[in-house]
Amino acid sequence: MNNKELYLKKVQTELDEWKAQIELFRAKAASATADAKISMNQDIKVLEEKVADGKAKLAELSKSSESTYDAMKRTFETKWEIIKTSVVDMSKKLSA
Repeated sequence: MNNKELYLKKVQTELDEWKAQIELFRAKAASATADAKISMNQDIKVLEEKVADGKAKLAELSKSSESTYDAMKRTFETKWEIIKTSVVDMSKKLSA
């Protein structure tokens, strides 16, 4: 495997972990009070949209050519960090 393939595999693993975390967030929301459930479901929806956007960007990155890969990777990593921060923030919020 080359570096691009290894990187894409690593990022796909993170994406799969985030999807699993979102399911855990859903389970916590299901057992929350009505007001909390509304808020949590809105937060989950926003997070799902970010993860879906990240998945789309990952698909674009995987199709990139050697000549465009490095530039696309830098842009992708910026967006990926935003998503990662959102997942961590949501996790902290639900743990409180």
